[in-house]
Amino acid sequence: MSDKDRRNFVRIDKTSLVSYTLLQPDKDELETGMARSTDLSLKGLHLELPRDVRLSDLLSLTLNIDGTLVSVSGRVAWVDLENGQSHIGLEILSVPSEYEHEIQKLLLHRTDS
Repeated sequence: MSDKDRRNFVRIDKTSLVSYTLLQPDKDELETGMARSTDLSLKGLHLELPRDVRLSDLLSLTLNIDGTLVSVSGRVAWVDLENGQSHIGLEILSVPSEYEHEIQKLLLHRTDS
């Protein structure tokens, strides 16, 4: 079974810059920086980070979705190292209403095209 077959939520191909904060287990900030998201869904997203991360690391993100800044936090669900970058799948732990609203708008636009 492919990753796509196992997904419960539709992925939207959307590339954007993301501000991230890597959190320590006690939620104190460890590091901040910029990353790139390449796709997103209601419960997760794919990120390219310029640093190593580990499974279960916690990240806080601010995304720009079509001009709307949205903050989410999540847990690293998978990691793939490639050319000095970490490609990660981030499971969003709590979906803010603003994020859900923006995803629904993207899905609606996608089906209208």
